[in-house]
Amino acid sequence: VSHANVADVWHFREDDKNQRTFREYALWTRKEPRKDCTIFNIFGHCAVERIDTSQHYINVDTGCTYGLEKGFGELSAYCVQTGEIVCVKRIR
Repeated sequence: VSHANVADVWHFREDDKNQRTFREYALWTRKEPRKDCTIFNIFGHCAVERIDTSQHYINVDTGCTYGLEKGFGELSAYCVQTGEIVCVKRIR
C-alpha cells in the first residue's frame, strides 16, 4: 500500500543507491503501473472516476477532495482481506 504507484520501482525498495528515486516515485508519480508488475500495489494520488483495478494493482483515489467536479467526489476503499470495494458518494 502506498500513496502513489510504487510497483514499477519496487525493486529499489532496499537499494541504498536508489532510495531517493523510490521515495519520490512513491510520493509523486502519476504513471499507471506497467502490466507486468511483480507485486499487487494499492495506491491513490491519481484521481479516477471509478476505482481502477488490474491483476497487479488497484487505484482507490476517486477524487473525494474534488467534491462533485468532473465526475469525482467519492471516497473509496479496498478491503485486503475480502477484496470488497466500498465507495461513498459525497452529498455536497
